Amino acid sequence: MLIGGVLGYVFRERVQQTMRQAWDLTQERLQCCGVDTWHDWNRYGPVPESCCQELFGGQRKECTIFPTITNLYNQGCLYVTTNFIRDHAAVIGGTSIAVAILMIFGMIFSCLLFNMIE
Repeated sequence: MLIGGVLGYVFRERVQQTMRQAWDLTQERLQCCGVDTWHDWNRYGPVPESCCQELFGGQRKECTIFPTITNLYNQGCLYVTTNFIRDHAAVIGGTSIAVAILMIFGMIFSCLLFNMIE
């Protein structure tokens, strides 16, 4: 636990940069801003550019200086993610069951192989 704390302190800038990149990618792909709303960013500084609505070809509306509902994504990422999971629940559930079945077969075959070796 001590080593984890030391490593977290040493690489804190890299962790912050990675978290920022992950949030930017999430907001761009899901077209959302903040957790509940874009006002969540007021606590941490200006609204990031990933919240700005995309016009075309990767160009974005300017929303970092004067954010309004017309130039940024106004839905929160929690709401968008919840709806995505709800809409794709059958695919997520089916994939989870398939992976679980494959893991069970892997355990069975490894037990059989172990018994053959002994």
